Amino acid sequence: MNSPSRKIRLDQYTSIEVKHLLKDLNNKWGVILPVGCTEQHGPYLPIGCDTDIARKAAENLALNLLEKDGYRALVLPDFSYTPSPGAEWTTGTVSVGFDFLGTGLSEVIKGALRTKWEFIVIVNAHGHNHGRCIEASMAGGSGAFGKQIPIIVVNIYDFISNIEHFGLNCGSHGGEFEISLYHYYYKEYKFNDFTINDDVISIKPPNIFGLDIEKRSFNGIISTKPPNLKRSLEKSNKIGKIIDKNLIETVIGNLDIYYESW
Repeated sequence: MNSPSRKIRLDQYTSIEVKHLLKDLNNKWGVILPVGCTEQHGPYLPIGCDTDIARKAAENLALNLLEKDGYRALVLPDFSYTPSPGAEWTTGTVSVGFDFLGTGLSEVIKGALRTKWEFIVIVNAHGHNHGRCIEASMAGGSGAFGKQIPIIVVNIYDFISNIEHFGLNCGSHGGEFEISLYHYYYKEYKFNDFTINDDVISIKPPNIFGLDIEKRSFNGIISTKPPNLKRSLEKSNKIGKIIDKNLIETVIGNLDIYYESW
């Protein structure tokens, strides 16, 4: 190929085309797995919000890697059935067990590694997935999947501290940070014209698996106050660019460390 292809999803390629890509001796080739959830996200965001964010972040990462030397990656189909403890009975949510998540990640990774990929990146956009994603990363480093391979886990919400100065309520579920990031990735999405009743608060259990949680209030949004939709949309481009920048820097930095130490 005389110039890098702009196709970045694995399922857009034929098997023969993938074999051709893997003959590239100038770059290490890997795959990116977007991991999200299927969970209610209040009145403004769709049930697939976290999966959508993970997918687009993964696609932007793959495109941005094309502008750098050393690494290339294709994006795997989404992993969207994951645990949502505390939200199991909210309308539309499909919550599964943590064992399903752990086993599912392992099976996807083992299946992917039958092709000669040299690294895997997990882009996670749902907080409850973190532990099982880290376990998968440790298994890759130890050779538990049949060979030693770097599996880099990037949690979108690890970068929240870098955008808090924009004045958004970043720790909320279905709130300002997610609204802003969703708008950055999906400009065509039309947000509902919905007036939140800030007097309605549904009390949830004081903790889930020993972790303190906020009240699930404001029509399914977990937050200390209702989100400011206008402010969230105004900040979206700056916030999204910071997230994309942090994502590629984290992945390249960690891959460099792995290959230097191995």
